[in-house]
Amino acid sequence: MDNIKELYKTWNEFLIRWPVSAVEAMTLDEYTGLEDKETFTYWLEHRLIEYGSIRGGSAYKFGVFRKADTSKEHPAKSYKSDDKYAWHEKFGATSAAAFANIKQHIIEIITAVKTNNLSLIESCPLAHTLKWKVAFHYQDQQSPTVLGVFNLEALQTYLDKKLSMTEALKLVAEELTYENLITKTYDIWNEWADLKNITIWKISHGAGVIFDSVSNWLDAQQ
Repeated sequence: MDNIKELYKTWNEFLIRWPVSAVEAMTLDEYTGLEDKETFTYWLEHRLIEYGSIRGGSAYKFGVFRKADTSKEHPAKSYKSDDKYAWHEKFGATSAAAFANIKQHIIEIITAVKTNNLSLIESCPLAHTLKWKVAFHYQDQQSPTVLGVFNLEALQTYLDKKLSMTEALKLVAEELTYENLITKTYDIWNEWADLKNITIWKISHGAGVIFDSVSNWLDAQQ
């Protein structure tokens, strides 16, 4: 059991840093930053990578983000920016409005996963990888319903059925326990990677084996 608890160590550190009350009080600067490794999005993308990767691709997957290069502008009209942030216009006319909308969606996702309302999560307009990553980390660890595999095709291949994300997760949930949730994530992702000939790197030698693969491809499901 001690080894299993070790697998959950970083996840639980995240929940201590970002309990629901902290999410509800979260500011835009706490959501996204450039050097701050305590921001909500930094935790999700980098510090929680061992529980399912959402690395790579465009930072627009977060809905709004702090720009490293303030001179860059996205050519598409559906993207907006100001002197600090860039964001999806669908979430708001300003960075502040967009963030307020995004935070509300995140809170709704947290509530939904705690009540096992996966269909609400699936219909949420946030990026696919972001919303399911959030759902994964705020689910009940003792009664898990969300696997750390955020690619629908991988789940469909594992189940050998064409299903929605909600339908696929509900089937997989029948197999999930506190003891096997993380290893099940690794097993399904490794099976998918072998099938697609995807390179997977082991980037940690700790108790929790960490996998990061096809980082740009993962974000294709935004």
